[in-house]
Amino acid sequence: MLQKIGPVPFLVITGLVTLISRYLLLCVFPVSGDYVQGAFFGCRLFEFALGMVIGFYLRRDRVAVERRLFSTPALFIGVAIYATGFLTYHSPATYTFSDPMFTTGLFVIVAHFASALGRMRFIASPVARVGFYSYGLYLIHQPLVFYLGRHLSDVNLLTFTLIAWLIIPILAAISIELERMINALTEHILGRSSRAATKPLEPGQRAS
Repeated sequence: MLQKIGPVPFLVITGLVTLISRYLLLCVFPVSGDYVQGAFFGCRLFEFALGMVIGFYLRRDRVAVERRLFSTPALFIGVAIYATGFLTYHSPATYTFSDPMFTTGLFVIVAHFASALGRMRFIASPVARVGFYSYGLYLIHQPLVFYLGRHLSDVNLLTFTLIAWLIIPILAAISIELERMINALTEHILGRSSRAATKPLEPGQRAS
């Protein structure tokens, strides 16, 4: 669809699907918040589509896209979108816009933050390493975050922040090691299957 109708119509359509899905599940047919957070893909479709569009433009002209993305006006726009997202917490109807706004604004902010860290050689490598394994961290973080959130709800903000800064690197290290183990196991299994599939036939053998 992206290739056939172009980026702008694609974003408009996926944005409408996202907002309609969120509104229906928040206001018309109220369900568990897990569905709105992503258990139903339509509620988070816009963010996925936005990533596709950015990739589409990067493939066409990477220099131009990065020049615009990492410009000062883009950072201010990202901060404004993110900050405006906090105004959508007043009702289920306005919460329809919350996640698309938060993730869009936060993406721009984090991109600028990562670019700034990339200029610091002593920290660029470990941050890039965590980024390389970030999908694994994304997959396993939620249960632990929910657990800590419930048990740390009574502590003050300073204590909570200090504990969070201690937990985050530990969680990242566990995530990295877990993904490395899974990757090694996958490579072992698939590599063995691939070698068996490409092994030349012995004289007198027939291909199955």
